[in-house]
Amino acid sequence: MEDTKRMDGLPRFTEHSLTNLILSRYQKLAEKRSIDTSFNIVLPPTIAITDTDLTKLFAHLLEHAFRETYAITDPSQRKITLQVYCDQGKIHFYCEHTANYYENIFDRGINTDLPEKEEFDLWVLEKISKKYAGALKKSNTEKPDSVAITLS
Repeated sequence: MEDTKRMDGLPRFTEHSLTNLILSRYQKLAEKRSIDTSFNIVLPPTIAITDTDLTKLFAHLLEHAFRETYAITDPSQRKITLQVYCDQGKIHFYCEHTANYYENIFDRGINTDLPEKEEFDLWVLEKISKKYAGALKKSNTEKPDSVAITLS
């Protein structure tokens, strides 16, 4: 991990090196897909969650958000916000993204099975939440969706 701290050109979102690597990848993907991202991450250099579980949390939170946001026809409406912070020994994750459930994305050549992938993402997130005696809450509204996770 020390080598990752010294990588030139790597965006620095937080003091946690692995998080910087993961978010750097998603920031590049967002630029390619014309998705506006906001990452507000406040994590210390070490946290009480394994690297594997942290990677899974970020990957499934962001893959879920990217799939639904990228399906929006108008790139100016594609937005993802991710907040992560520690408070009183708990780690809080909050990811909000725009969505448009009224548009037929399959007419535009997007043929992924979104419900199955969403179900799998949420299953993995819930499994990790329970492993750390945490909680997961998903919220859908007309435009933004959100997933909140708290790990104890």
